[in-house]
Amino acid sequence: QDKTGTLDNTHSTLKSAFVDGRQLVDKVVVSLNKGAAKDSILKNIRLYLNDDGKEIYIDGTINADDNLEFNAGGRYASSISMVLPKSLTSEDPINDIQVQSIALSGGTRIMLIGDSITYGKFADDFIGYRHMLYDRLDGDAAAIDFVGDYGEPPYEGHFQGGEKINDFYPRNLSAYATGDMDVTNSMNQNRPNIVAIHLGTNDLNGDGGLAVAPYGEGANFYDTQADEMATLVNYLLKWHNGDFGTELEHILVSLVIPIKYRDSLCISMNLEIARLVNDFRNGVITGQPEPVELVDHFSRFREWPGLTDNYYKALMYDSLHPNNAGHD
Repeated sequence: QDKTGTLDNTHSTLKSAFVDGRQLVDKVVVSLNKGAAKDSILKNIRLYLNDDGKEIYIDGTINADDNLEFNAGGRYASSISMVLPKSLTSEDPINDIQVQSIALSGGTRIMLIGDSITYGKFADDFIGYRHMLYDRLDGDAAAIDFVGDYGEPPYEGHFQGGEKINDFYPRNLSAYATGDMDVTNSMNQNRPNIVAIHLGTNDLNGDGGLAVAPYGEGANFYDTQADEMATLVNYLLKWHNGDFGTELEHILVSLVIPIKYRDSLCISMNLEIARLVNDFRNGVITGQPEPVELVDHFSRFREWPGLTDNYYKALMYDSLHPNNAGHD
């Protein structure tokens, strides 16, 4: 640690550069010398990650080992700065600083975002299409890595049964957002190259009081169910355009698979999803073409060969969830 100056007559700044250069920081652990007043230090210390001229403030806690722990949650930095009152630095309270970094896999990192369908509910293995997709992709030459905080390796993702689109982004982004499954930490810690979204079934199945469409016009989003998909995609692009990183290369947005007895709602939603994807691709929403792609799972169910008599329903376990054949 190097004492690099004072902010005023009462505070000092301690700065430490990373020997290995810029890295993806998970947490910073500050161990204190015996007898240091940790509660007072935690209350008064300010820790910042420094990256490309930017300072990011990180909150701290006292962990189980009685050390100060600052959770960066997957933020890039080349150094850290700590601001302490001079009354504390004169006592030399800090014994050591450990920076725990995140090592990303070398393959193509893919995050599957979804609800109980992505979870694999009613599939024989309760993994469903995650298992089938991984095995097929893993058979190709390119190395892949499914990433996320949910599911067992190697079939991880970011999914939870019963969730709606507006559960997957921060609460301050729209009037109806909950943030219950906010993707922020998972995106920061896993840095996927590809995100595949399979959401919307619970939105259409529930009665949330929102119209299905339109999503909006250009960057002006309306309070509709399709707008929530546009909001999620727009938020994820922060990991593509440099706001939060640049690792994200593609966003795949699935059309909602058929819901028995609610085909008209699915069609209305899917038409609007297709429009918003097209608008992202053509720069209508952000002012520049974005790497957003449409995946048509709806037609695969409606037009599956061999279902000419019973349509898509032989692929469904119930009105919402595919069976094993549907996952395949």
